[in-house]
Amino acid sequence: MVDELTPRPRLSPARSGRVSSSFADRLERYGASGRLMRRVREATDDGGAPASMKPQAEADPLTGLLTRRAIGRRVTRLLGEQTGKVWVLLFDLDGFRFINDGLGHAGGDEVLAQVADRLRAALPAGAPVGRLGGDEFLVACAGSQDEVFRLIDRIRGIFAEPFRAAGTPVAVTASIGVAHGAGDDESTATFPELLRQADVAMYLAKREGSGSVTVRGSDQPDGVRERIALEAELRTALAEGQLSVAYQPIVQLDTGHARGAEALVRWAHPTRGSIPPNSFLPIAEESELITQIGTRVREESLRRLAEWRTHGIVTDDFHLSVSTSSRELNDPDFPRTLASELARFELPAAAVTLELAETIMLDVPRIVGGVLSELRAMGVGLLINSFGTGYSSLSYLQALPVTGLKIDRSFVAGLGQGTGDDAIVRAIVALSHALELTVVADGVETKAQSEALAALGVTLGQGWLLGRPVPAAHFPAIGAVASSRDTDELIRTLEELLRLESEAYGS
Repeated sequence: MVDELTPRPRLSPARSGRVSSSFADRLERYGASGRLMRRVREATDDGGAPASMKPQAEADPLTGLLTRRAIGRRVTRLLGEQTGKVWVLLFDLDGFRFINDGLGHAGGDEVLAQVADRLRAALPAGAPVGRLGGDEFLVACAGSQDEVFRLIDRIRGIFAEPFRAAGTPVAVTASIGVAHGAGDDESTATFPELLRQADVAMYLAKREGSGSVTVRGSDQPDGVRERIALEAELRTALAEGQLSVAYQPIVQLDTGHARGAEALVRWAHPTRGSIPPNSFLPIAEESELITQIGTRVREESLRRLAEWRTHGIVTDDFHLSVSTSSRELNDPDFPRTLASELARFELPAAAVTLELAETIMLDVPRIVGGVLSELRAMGVGLLINSFGTGYSSLSYLQALPVTGLKIDRSFVAGLGQGTGDDAIVRAIVALSHALELTVVADGVETKAQSEALAALGVTLGQGWLLGRPVPAAHFPAIGAVASSRDTDELIRTLEELLRLESEAYGS
């Protein structure tokens, strides 16, 4: 290891522009990346830059693509030469921070370099393509809408096959924002303005889901302003205690007995009223707020569970189910944090089940895999929710130390309607039994669905038929009713709880 107090030699090439071998040796000594070293060695071998090597000011050192400044000049030149439309396609890699967290920055750099290589191979020769920094890339072209859509297809095609980093296959998607201007339209005929509009479009594409594409439209800035405002208000909500926790029972279908409950976050805004979780949780996922919300929900629900156990409201085998974000699972200290919380409330680890998004299957390597193994060793339950809708893979599932699966509500809704959902549910149940996993059905809303699930071998269910999410004060009542087989009593109690929830959440 080099002594940090030792003066480092200046790493500048000779004034003639030629790269000396001693310069390359010093770069290697001080940890230059392999890609950079290859480029320097090429220059050293023949005493000058290779023909394929762009001038240093124009080339991104990691990928060899154009820099932000260089591609900005190319787009400006296109705008000056064209009277038709000039298109800017801006994209970044969905969830790239998890790749950096899980595989390290060296692994992240490998993925970025491979993205650049695939871009060069997929795009027409001479197409302006650059890396703006981080995991952001930009492609520009002039032409018709049909031509740019073909270009989008080529870009999306490079993500069809997994990349490899640190010897691990890594599935990656990209969200693409598209903006256009014309040389004779002064309002959009600058690179900064096109880049701004493409950035807005890329954000909106991310809201649509991983791998989406959005073309900039005139009515879209309001959505961005709303997102910024909602994030600021969410920070205030956390500081002022506007968030609360509701509890929905998880019921054994053949007995009607409440075997557990899922803790669900609720936001009662002082002026907007009740804000649905699907409106604010995606915003929280994109920032550090999701970890604060996760901690708040976990601590409040564990406190409640401890009270219920102490007062005999629930039995010792009753479990609490809490959603956990990928950001939390990428923290190596998360198992110790949870262990500390369980100890504070004197709860056994088996009393808690963490619900994981199905996309966690993409994050199995390194940190996430290690964290999940630690959690499972503690005795915590691990359940994949919304199973079957995203990245379902038997190989990934076998690599995860999970204890259960939750069937997505979309499959439950189609039971008995000839949609093929019966076969899907039957397959999930068979898979669960083969891997010795528990299976929970979400979104049970009718008696017919409940009976169909029981016939298919599903033992646990969750949904409005079995109990709506309610505040903690009302949960003991719904838990007691869930144990009863009296349908009339169940309906009466659900109606009363609906009224109470409507008053509590303003819906």
